[in-house]
Amino acid sequence: MTAGSPMFRKLLLAAFLLILAIVGSLDLLLSRYMAERERESTRQRLLSGARILAGEIGADRNLDLTAWARGAAARSGYRITIIDPAGAVLADSDGDPASMENHAGRPEMAAALKGREGSAIRRSATLGRDLLYLAVPLNLNGASGHALRLAVPLEQVDQAISEVRRRIWQVSLLAGLLALLA
Repeated sequence: MTAGSPMFRKLLLAAFLLILAIVGSLDLLLSRYMAERERESTRQRLLSGARILAGEIGADRNLDLTAWARGAAARSGYRITIIDPAGAVLADSDGDPASMENHAGRPEMAAALKGREGSAIRRSATLGRDLLYLAVPLNLNGASGHALRLAVPLEQVDQAISEVRRRIWQVSLLAGLLALLA
C-alpha cells in the first residue's frame, strides 16, 4: 500500500480521528480532575489561613477591623470579610461594609454563623468575578457568633487548568507528528 493510495488515506484519517477522540476525552477528564484538585487545594489553603487569622483577630480587643482586614489581605493575598452574628458586614478588605447586603443567607456564612466552617463558589457582587469563599466561626472581643470569611479569585484555578490543557495538546501534537513521520 503506497502513501498516495485511497486505502492509506482512509486509514490515516481514521487513525487521526481516533487520536483526536482520545486526546479530547483525556483533555475533558483531566481538566475536570485538575479543576476539582485545584479547588480543594485552594480551599485547604484558605482554611489554614482563616484559622491563623481568626486566632490573630480574636486576641486583640481594641482592633480597627477595617484596617486589620486590609492589612491581613495584603499579607495573605486573600479578600477578608468580618461578619457579625446577624450577618451584617463589619469590615471588608475590598469594599465598603455600609454598601454591602446582609451575608447571613450565603451558604458559607450560614455554616460559619452556626459554628462550622463553610465554603462556596459564586460570583462576587462587589468585585464582579467568580470567587472561592471559605468562612470560619470567629470569637470577636470575647463574643462568639461572628464569622471570618476569606476569598480568592478562581482565575488562579483556571490558569492552572489552562496550563494542563495546553501541555496535553502540545504532547498530543508532538505524538501525532512523530506518528505521521513513522
